[in-house]
Amino acid sequence: MEAAGCVLVWFHADKEPPWYQPTLLTDIDNQGMVHVGDFAVPDWEMHLCEVSANACDWYHFKTVHQWLGQKPNAMFKWIWVSHACKTHMKLLGAEPTGDSNCQRDPLSPDGASLPDEMIVLEESPVVIKLLGFLPIPSFTFNHFRAEAWFQGPQLSVFRVRSSWLGEARILFCFCPEKPFQQRCLCRAYCTPWFPKALARFLARHAIATIEQDRTVWENKLTCNPKMLVAKDGPFAAYGSWVKQFYSESSVTWDDSSLDW
Repeated sequence: MEAAGCVLVWFHADKEPPWYQPTLLTDIDNQGMVHVGDFAVPDWEMHLCEVSANACDWYHFKTVHQWLGQKPNAMFKWIWVSHACKTHMKLLGAEPTGDSNCQRDPLSPDGASLPDEMIVLEESPVVIKLLGFLPIPSFTFNHFRAEAWFQGPQLSVFRVRSSWLGEARILFCFCPEKPFQQRCLCRAYCTPWFPKALARFLARHAIATIEQDRTVWENKLTCNPKMLVAKDGPFAAYGSWVKQFYSESSVTWDDSSLDW
């Protein structure tokens, strides 16, 4: 099928028909959002599930993403952010788990009503400081809400909405090229009145944000059982969630072929 300018192909190891539709993309079309650009992203040498696992990893926002879209070795850092995050998924019910400082509004997701294949990470900035020490007044950013929606491990949409301006959506779709190498597509959309230049800026910022994760995603090992500590995210729920995308016939860890 085709949605939001993307051609999508369903593959199931047991040749079963699709059991969900890419509503994150069809919703963009149904709302009449405007396409504002496609953006190049280098390939990723990682497991396909790394991106969606971030929906449960709140703590890394305090380290990896504390400087807005900048690499840790950058000589000059502009904007420091203290984030508050919550995770929504059907397994967790109506009450999301996460930081109580994460501000919600009537449009915030409801985990109990989410489809089984979705996870949402809700994020709100608590404190923003220019150059790391000059506080920025909260009224300049409190009207923004940011959410990362994941529909299966491969498809994600970053939503940035403003009560003043409207909404932008940044689509990322990951597709395996070979074992532990993913191609990434990035497209940006916005509502008609949302400033298109700002939507393009947000798309480039979203790419810069996931680039902050590259070193971790491309070098991380999977450990079971996980060594969790107090206030870690709902990784156990994520482990249960991701199992639905595998079957007994799925390619095993030691099979390096892509003979689908």
